[in-house]
Amino acid sequence: MSAPVDQQLRHARDRLAALDRERAETRATIAELERLTGGPQMASAEERVALFASLFRGRPDVFATRWESRTQAGRSGWAPRCNNEWKPGVCEKPRVKCAACTHRRFVAFSEVEVRRHLEGRQTIGIYPLLSDETCRLVAIDLDGPTWKEDATALREAAMEAGAPVLVERSRSGGVRTYGCCSRGPSRRGRRERSGRGC
Repeated sequence: MSAPVDQQLRHARDRLAALDRERAETRATIAELERLTGGPQMASAEERVALFASLFRGRPDVFATRWESRTQAGRSGWAPRCNNEWKPGVCEKPRVKCAACTHRRFVAFSEVEVRRHLEGRQTIGIYPLLSDETCRLVAIDLDGPTWKEDATALREAAMEAGAPVLVERSRSGGVRTYGCCSRGPSRRGRRERSGRGC
């Protein structure tokens, strides 16, 4: 590379590092202000739905729903939600697998679907990897005999870094932790960003 390009690249990396520091400081300020005011506003159901949807964001064009077999006990899984699922004359399940179906029409992720999830009418999952190969959510499952200690250590490390972490009990008996970002790196992005966080 030529010297001017090297200087531009160095300047751009320095600027990005400064923005990362500024972002971390701003997040810490917001977290402290929310703590002082009692947290984000969640008085109404709409506000709770909006908060949940803002934290658990993935691809806007599709989300998954959990299914359980009615004929085989203990068999369950996840599948993209489709507008045409089980429609007579359109959906040919189980003869045609969803991945091979030419009539597949995904349902978009929306606050309506989040509300159905929070009301217990469906169990949804997001596809966190976005089209630009970034994500807004990191999920970590902690199982086994030390899950409580692991969750505590993870939460403390995240607090020190100013990164919000949510913890919930998982079906497996351990916990699932979520790190929510405005937009974080994917696998390729992590390599390019040399380990910097969200």
